[in-house]
Amino acid sequence: MIHHLKYQQQKEMGIFLGEIMGSSLSQSTRFKTVEGIVPLPIHKKREQKRGYNQSLQLAKGISNITHWPVLEDVVIRKSFSASQTAKQRYERWQ
Repeated sequence: MIHHLKYQQQKEMGIFLGEIMGSSLSQSTRFKTVEGIVPLPIHKKREQKRGYNQSLQLAKGISNITHWPVLEDVVIRKSFSASQTAKQRYERWQ
């Protein structure tokens, strides 16, 4: 499902997965003080290529269940970094 979300342009999969996450989160007492969800942005170039930000889709799905607000303008991505899909584990860690 994650592969479909990230690489098959199935952004509705992010909403679905987020709703599953939201259901689990809403049943836990650990997250009772959450005030909002902050999806990490991707660089504008990557968003234009992909067409959407998968973390925003997940956040929207979580919000559908928990009713926590999605706070989109809290974090700004300034730099563009290369995709990590072709990197080895140590390279990704660095």
